[in-house]
Amino acid sequence: MDRLKTENQCDNEIEIVHVGEECAELLAEIGAATFRETFGELFQPDTLAKYVEATFAPGKLAVSLQKPHNHFYVAYWDGKPAGYMKLKDGSGHESVDTPHPMQLQKIYVQADFQRHGIGRELMNVCLARMEQAVPSAVWLAVLESNAKAVHFYESFSFETVGLTEYRFEDALFRYFVMRREADV
Repeated sequence: MDRLKTENQCDNEIEIVHVGEECAELLAEIGAATFRETFGELFQPDTLAKYVEATFAPGKLAVSLQKPHNHFYVAYWDGKPAGYMKLKDGSGHESVDTPHPMQLQKIYVQADFQRHGIGRELMNVCLARMEQAVPSAVWLAVLESNAKAVHFYESFSFETVGLTEYRFEDALFRYFVMRREADV
């Protein structure tokens, strides 16, 4: 496992760890909790439960962790799991015209750990990986009503390049597709 340690402005340690299948349960817990905190109010309760089960089932995450083009990183705040990020090599979108795209599929920081620079450190790992690997750009989809997240990505020079929609049962969501080029 690759480990990256940093100190933030409060002298707390942030550790980012590239993880494998052994962390499927941990990713499921963090993902389900963070998704409920962030997006729970947008779903009917039964639809939310179905989505969380479908998306954050440990077995499903274990399979995803085995795929060589998927890369998962867990962020620890003073030794406590605080969030995670998923990157996917070679994942394109019609709005992202680049030969070697990398998708930032998830970047989650639990509510109790927000505003400590953890998201920023995860994003720094994402951008460093883009610069060191083949990807010529990284892209993501962010809920258009999530102004906080849109602003966060804009602070890292992501630009909106398109729109996409996602439907899960009775819920329909619109997303901005945002992209950032590699610093060549």
